[in-house]
Amino acid sequence: SERQPAVLLCPTSWKGREILRPLFKRRGWEVVEDTEVLEKDGQGVDLVWVSAKDVPWTRVLTGSLRANSYYLKTALNRKADMHRTVTKYCSFDKESILNRAIPETHIIDMQELEEDGKSLQSCLDILRDNIVAQSDHSSPLNLWVLKASESNKGQDVFPFRAEDIGSSDMMDVLQHSPHRTWLLQRAVSPPLLYRGRKFHLRVMVLAVGDLSVYVHRSVIVIPAHASYTPDPDGRMGRFSFLTNHCVQSSHADYEAGRFLLLRDFCRYLSTSGAAAAAAAGAAEEEER
Repeated sequence: SERQPAVLLCPTSWKGREILRPLFKRRGWEVVEDTEVLEKDGQGVDLVWVSAKDVPWTRVLTGSLRANSYYLKTALNRKADMHRTVTKYCSFDKESILNRAIPETHIIDMQELEEDGKSLQSCLDILRDNIVAQSDHSSPLNLWVLKASESNKGQDVFPFRAEDIGSSDMMDVLQHSPHRTWLLQRAVSPPLLYRGRKFHLRVMVLAVGDLSVYVHRSVIVIPAHASYTPDPDGRMGRFSFLTNHCVQSSHADYEAGRFLLLRDFCRYLSTSGAAAAAAAGAAEEEER
């Protein structure tokens, strides 16, 4: 008889394990949860579902074992590499919607500047002067976001006004951080809001082989816990600007589950008139 396929199931979270275990068993897989299998390079299983650093890559790359992760994925999960990848793609596909969807972005590579003998301060001063000179001074908010390329969970993300690029506060962040590569990206202003709050979409996808991508239909809208209101100096509070769950969960009024599905969000847009307002704002931005 045909051998039952086996999976080594040791995801990074216990919740993931509880969800995946019955799904695999329902489909006829034998579920192995003994990490000693990894010491034998995954012998005895057909698939390993583990952290990418624990995958027996030699067997995966020779085709004798499958894994839940890609070997090279920095082009997607490191911000600077992702920006370079998308920019390269857009250079080949001029009609792609990505050409209009990506805000102005500058990569600050500290190591590259040092190797070229360039001053970080001077480069930021020149960048600031160019940005301010090209700014629409009638716009109520000229906000830029400095974020570390290899950070996540809302960490190492700092909003700055255009006038504060190269300031002592920004230099302090860059010079006292272990991160060497950063992005400075123009914030979309004004953003589309949900009941006066900034939000982001969490879209789950399944990437298979080289390369088919399947998008889960249940897209989740995750709003901030504080309203999107800049202070008199044009600065934004952390709970207003960063919608990451790890940030919002530390809010004093945090309520677990304060999110909605995309279909309900679209219903809100159509009934509240927010969609029309957003379209008008986008048209004005395009004219600038």
